[in-house]
Amino acid sequence: LSGIDRGNHFRNVMHLKDSEDNSVQRLTSIDGGNRTSNQRYEGNKKRKLSVRTYDWCCLPIQKYSGYIDLLEVAKSGTLNIPLKSLDVISVIKPPGEREAEVSFLPLCDERKRKRELAYERARMPVTLNDLHVVYADDEIVVVDKPSGILCVPGPRRNPSILGLVFELFGCESGDIDKMVVHRLDMDTSGIVVFARTNRALRVLHDAFRFREVKKTYEAIVCGHMKPDDGEIDLPLRRDYLYPPFMRISTPESDLATNDMLMKLGDKGFARLLGKSAKSSLTDFRVLSRETLGDDSLPVTRVELMPWTGRTHQLRVHCAALGHPIVADDIYGYNGEGCANAGFSEAVMEEIYGMQKENVQLQRGINSFIEGGTQGLCLHAKELALFHPSSGASLIFKAESPF
Repeated sequence: LSGIDRGNHFRNVMHLKDSEDNSVQRLTSIDGGNRTSNQRYEGNKKRKLSVRTYDWCCLPIQKYSGYIDLLEVAKSGTLNIPLKSLDVISVIKPPGEREAEVSFLPLCDERKRKRELAYERARMPVTLNDLHVVYADDEIVVVDKPSGILCVPGPRRNPSILGLVFELFGCESGDIDKMVVHRLDMDTSGIVVFARTNRALRVLHDAFRFREVKKTYEAIVCGHMKPDDGEIDLPLRRDYLYPPFMRISTPESDLATNDMLMKLGDKGFARLLGKSAKSSLTDFRVLSRETLGDDSLPVTRVELMPWTGRTHQLRVHCAALGHPIVADDIYGYNGEGCANAGFSEAVMEEIYGMQKENVQLQRGINSFIEGGTQGLCLHAKELALFHPSSGASLIFKAESPF
């Protein structure tokens, strides 16, 4: 799979072949978008279908490494593992050949359902009932964003909290994108500040960049954390196996990333993964140790204070401690990111005296949460900053919804 033409996108060159009657169906997408089903049903019997390449296929460089571990393919020529992103069964690449035979199964029902629900939620209209204004003046607007709603529209221009703020308050430039100071993930709730003037945008950007803004989050993590407080100082970088997700940077992962970049030799891929690891610092404090359900599911309510603002920093740091945030579908149980955020369990225990919470516990907690309406248990509960014009010290707070 080396030497892929970056100018091409994935072509519809794969077929589904029924192992019983040899009927062939067209496969229109490799990522679950418009793909036909790989299973037919006769009563309660599932009929397996074999899937393989019909011709040379091309994927955008930033996508295909999330489907297939190209480094292992380059080393051995054959790979037989179930991958989280696409459930690849095997990749066979003859020595010296550029083409490879790829056999895979579609995303498992659970992941496919989660992805479809996420797409549906992102397209749902945002109403005034979703807008909770904490503070507003001529310079800034501060809101308490609910979980499950986009903070900003994104490239697809989906409905978002920013869209409502822009519609109701407007901004000096008339450009909605120039209101964005920072953002929260769709599933993270809490305090967000938007700028209404160019000066406010510039001043607040600098304040975030120079760490003059204090952010405090509240989260519920799986299991009972042993220490009452502590500091998590673990560098982060893009995950070479599962981009665009993040992972803890270790000497082993850095070597593997560099090895992959040298073998692939693609500038686009290098721009995505080639950036060096960035220092990431989070303080945490246990608020309470609790249980869910019939008291058989231990969880810990913690306060998290990030001193750096890396992508998914809090989610990755909690996962690296062996206590992923409850309902985290990327770094938690059955998530699409690297297990333990790429951190060795032995090192985890040696450095932090913590052990990874077992899969059964995480599965039980997820099942309990999915029975209700609560999503990711991560909330930006407090934001302290200086007003961009007056310089007055401001502290905005919002109670956790969980």
